[in-house]
This record gives sequence, C-alpha cells and structure tokens, in this order.
Amino acid sequence: MRSRILGRATGALAATVLSAAALAAAPAQAADGSVVVRGTGLPEPLTAQLSLTGCATLHGVTPESPQPYVGLGPGAAPAGARSLGFDLAGGNAAGPLFMVGSVRRTTTAEIAVHADAGSTGVAYAGYQEPADAGTPRVWLGRADLVAAGGWQRYDATRLSYRWTKHDLGTGAVLQAGPSAPMRVKPFSASRGGDGAGLYSLGFGCDGRPFSLDALRIGGADGVRTYDLEGLATTTSITGDRAVPADGTARLTGAVRDHTGSRVPRSTLVLEGREAGTSAWEVVEVVDAAAADPVVKVNPARTTTYRFRFVDRPLAEGSTSAQHIVTVGRAGTPPAAPAEASPSAEPSPSAEPSADPSPSAKPSPSAKPSPSAEPTPSAEPTPSAEPTPSAEPSPTADPTPSAKPSPSATPPMTPAITARIETAGEAPVVTGTVSPAVPDAVLLLGRPGAADPALASAEIGPDGAFTLAVPAGTFGDLVVRLDAAPGRIAAISDLLYVEQPGS
Repeated sequence: MRSRILGRATGALAATVLSAAALAAAPAQAADGSVVVRGTGLPEPLTAQLSLTGCATLHGVTPESPQPYVGLGPGAAPAGARSLGFDLAGGNAAGPLFMVGSVRRTTTAEIAVHADAGSTGVAYAGYQEPADAGTPRVWLGRADLVAAGGWQRYDATRLSYRWTKHDLGTGAVLQAGPSAPMRVKPFSASRGGDGAGLYSLGFGCDGRPFSLDALRIGGADGVRTYDLEGLATTTSITGDRAVPADGTARLTGAVRDHTGSRVPRSTLVLEGREAGTSAWEVVEVVDAAAADPVVKVNPARTTTYRFRFVDRPLAEGSTSAQHIVTVGRAGTPPAAPAEASPSAEPSPSAEPSADPSPSAKPSPSAKPSPSAEPTPSAEPTPSAEPTPSAEPSPTADPTPSAKPSPSATPPMTPAITARIETAGEAPVVTGTVSPAVPDAVLLLGRPGAADPALASAEIGPDGAFTLAVPAGTFGDLVVRLDAAPGRIAAISDLLYVEQPGS
C-alpha cells in the first residue's frame, strides 16, 4: 500500500510513438542544469518526455488511460519535495523517454524509482547506424528491470540489451542482433559507430504502484535534471475596504495554478487580524474549485484579511496580499485606509503552515485497481498522517480520509550495498546489508524477476556477505533479499561483469 499523500496530476500519458524524424530532431547533447516540472508536462519533449510502452515490445501497448499522481515524498524525494506516482493495470510500463542525438556522447539516462511492494519494468534503447541515417531503419534493444523498497536509481546507459533491427515505417523486424546482450556503446561500435538514439525506462508491468523522480539525461558537457513537482499557485483577494460600524464587507478570494487555471477541489482559508493584535485567526473555510468564493464579514474594528491556499500534495500553497477593511465610528462614515495594500495582486506564499481545515487534504475516491493505491479522482489525497482541523467548518471540502494508523513496529527496510571484485581468478560480489539481517539468504541473479538465482550466501552477523560469480557469467547482475515477515524485499544497484576479451 502506498503510504504517502497523493493528488491527481493534470495531463494524460501518451503511448510511445517513435519515428526516424524524431531521432533526427534530437539534440546532440542535453542542456545542463535542473528544471522544475509542474505536473507531467516536461518542457523539452525533444529531449525528455513521459511515455507509455509495452512490456513485451516497445509499441505493444495494452489499451489503458493511466492517471499519474503528484505526491509528497515518499520519504525524502530525490529532487525537491514531491514525486510522480503511477498505478497501472499491468502489461504496460510508464516512465521517461529520452531522445539523444549521439549515443556515444550520452553517459547518463537515469531515473529514481520507489516501489514499496516491488515493481517490474522494462528498458528500451534505440540506435540508428550511420548508414541508415534518414531512413526508418533502427536497432531496438530490450532489458528487464526490477525495483524493490526505497528510492533506487536506474541508468539506461549501463544496461545490456537484446537487439533487433526494425523498420519503424512498416513495423517489420529486419534483422536479429547478437545472441548475447550488449550495452549500447559496444553495440554501436560494432555497427558503424556513433548515431542518434533513445533510452526508455518504465515500471508497472506487474500492476504494482510505484513513484519516480529526478529524471536525468546528458553527458560530459552537462546533465539535465527534471525535478517532478506539484502545481505552483497564486492566491488573490479583492473587496470592500471600508464599512460603517456594524456594517458588512464582501471579500472575494481566488486561487489559480501556474497556467492560470483553477485548482481542482481547492478550498481557501479566510484569515483575519484585528488592529492592535499580531495573531491571524481563521474566519471561514470556503470552496474555491468551481467559482471564486465571496465571504461576508462584520468586523467590529479595523481588521486585516487574507486568503490562504494550504499546501497539499498536488499543489504548492500560496497566500494573498493583505487587505485592510476600515470600520467607521457609530454615526460617522468610515475612513478608507491611508495606504491600501495591493490586494488584487496575488502573491505566492512564503510561509508554510499547518492545515487549518479538513479541506487541505480531500478524501480519496473509490479505488479502481487491485493495488492498495487510491483511485484517481479530481484530486484524491489519501493522507498517511491526517492533520486535524484547527477550526472545522461545515462548508469545508470533503472530510479527510480516515487512514489506519501505522503499525507500532514498522517493517525493516534493509539496504544492500554491493560491488564487483576481480582481484582473484574469478570475480566475486562483496558488500553489506544495513541493518544487518544475520543468517538471511542473499541471491545473486539477473535483473529479470523470473530468472533463477546464480548463487546464494548467508549474511554475516555484521551484515557483510560474499557471493561467488559462477564461471562464464557476465553482463548485468543484482543482489536480492526476499521479503519475510517484518521485512520488505531489497535489491542492490545494478552490477556489471565484463565479458572476457571485451
């Protein structure tokens, strides 16, 4: 079960449509630096985009309308505070598609993945021989992926692929590649040298939920990082600035995302602060999703008001400018404030605060899949730690989800650190498991979940282990620790054993 708060992101995920023209248009090198992505719209689609691929073949996508979710964490997100979550039906893989103008110069094509219950996925690599430039003939390689537990990084440039040559125009398979898997650079060197290509990494083939963040693509000249975050918002306030004693002022609030659109299932908190006081108090919580709310207030004395949109998984919080309502003396007309604040101008919030109302985390709708993931709704936000309202209002957004309290004894989350050592006659894998799980059995195998173990060894009292690599074994390997009562499964980063003579 996903234990983080989620909010449905806007935008749909498209199936991968690959063409020779797209390869030709890919930049030779991705720009350096970091880009914050609001929702799912990556700003440089010729470099990176989110896509849906088939798990058996790149274009063999099962009909599905996946709905991505923006959520806080889980845990410490690799980039920023949020990440993008998916809960697919099974048979497809969701993730980034990177287009590159040079496979030789590309040294990083990476994502970070989190899957509490584990998730299987697939990576694809594309390469066009120099002799085939300008034609629809492209080599496509495929490799299995497995994720388990906390955040792990997967770099497509380090994987070994099984290759076949395709005509992208007709879909025909033109030629089979080598019998043994090969990485992209050695394969391209054997086929005429550098050329344009692509890398695709996706998870969800088994229908289990997962999250991804920190998409990275580039080479020696720079690496571009895409930080997947929530919607940016601005909140504004307008209305009466002066009322007589016992008079009523009308205040209008509005919240918009960074595109100028309304925020789904949004609510606003109207807060007030009387002259001579320093504390803000909640006046009312109002719905702001379908229309800009109007609140009537009856201040007893001159009062400053503001609307606040509380930070939530899908969207970042923001606060309006301060709006002063001057109250006149009994029997005299009110005087307008000497300096009216620019209340019509929205300003982003600079002060995160506790959620004062049940509206800040709307309840999830019913669940459509076998996963324990909440069903996408206009903005489902199943909270792992529901926050009680500071001042509940009957007009507030739907009541927060009643989430079961976490177990008093959370399951162990072991981490495997492994490396290849080749000092002796045959390579061995050594490393540690933290926290130590003495006498538990580690398995050495291929990245594919269905592959049998190549070797096994018990973990020592201090967490150390040694696994002998069987003779004649080369290519991509991982070390796995199966789940057990009170412990989730774990998997090491990808290891690579060079083929003798390569």
